[in-house]
Amino acid sequence: MGDFNYPDIDWENWNTKGERSNNNENRFLESLQDNFLCQHTTKQIRWRGADTPHTLDLVITNEEEMISMICEIPEPKPIFIQNKLEELNINKDMVLKHLQKRKTDKSPGPDNLHPRLLFEVKEGIAEPLSTIFSQSLTKKVVLNEWKNALVSAIFEKGNKSQAKNYRPVSLTSVVCKIMEKIVREHIISHMIQNKLFSNKQYGFISGRSTALQLLEVIDKWTESLDNGHQVNCIYTNFMKAFDKVLHRKLVKKIEKFRIINPILDWITDFLPYRKQRVSVNGETSEWKEVTSGIPQCSVLGPLLFVLYINNLPDCVTSDAYLFA
Repeated sequence: MGDFNYPDIDWENWNTKGERSNNNENRFLESLQDNFLCQHTTKQIRWRGADTPHTLDLVITNEEEMISMICEIPEPKPIFIQNKLEELNINKDMVLKHLQKRKTDKSPGPDNLHPRLLFEVKEGIAEPLSTIFSQSLTKKVVLNEWKNALVSAIFEKGNKSQAKNYRPVSLTSVVCKIMEKIVREHIISHMIQNKLFSNKQYGFISGRSTALQLLEVIDKWTESLDNGHQVNCIYTNFMKAFDKVLHRKLVKKIEKFRIINPILDWITDFLPYRKQRVSVNGETSEWKEVTSGIPQCSVLGPLLFVLYINNLPDCVTSDAYLFA
């Protein structure tokens, strides 16, 4: 599988748009035919963010019917939701509560509004901020300044001269994080009330942890061994999982939990058209667009990822436990 970057090949008719017989596209087609290989994809199937599909990933096999022999992924179980998401009314007290909880030793985002400053003037800014947040939610628009991130490199271990020994951390607007907390709490309340979180998920949910997950699986394995059964365990890890989330699929999954407007459209606007730049020793790079994935180091990010993979255990017949 892969993107071979041959846009001029017509895969439905197995020919090229160019007239030259010795171009790369024709040579690639001849190579496939000489080796009796089949290519199964005919349309663009991959995109970035909210763009239309623009990349054609090739799936090449040595059997014409191989793809049809692969079992289809099971459909997720239907979600029964008794109560729809209640209306979110952001008020002064709600904002003040989160301002009082801000850690004042944290770094500011690209807007340079320091948590210490926000904490010291919390009584005076709580009401104006509640008005701004309410307008943002009502109009379903996230300010462009809230979508910017400053990436810093945090040293972990080893040789300080090697980039691999540093972990990137994104600093985003502290003000935006306060609104994210309010939206996050509202969504979690809805999910818990309707019992929508998978009972196989142990990450980013209050009251659940790796320790609890370990106790659960050990109990299952012990019971299985006591009954004379064999236990096979597979550990998997999604590399750069947050970066690979497709925005349109994420929004569709959120919608299935009856997370409705204006919050749905606010999240839809929260995801795309983000920018970031790197800061090292006081020097900063140019702004670059972030075209896919869940915003790193955001408050909403972990919850959105949990919603994205919530039905994964339903797609396998064996027990599956999640921590992400």
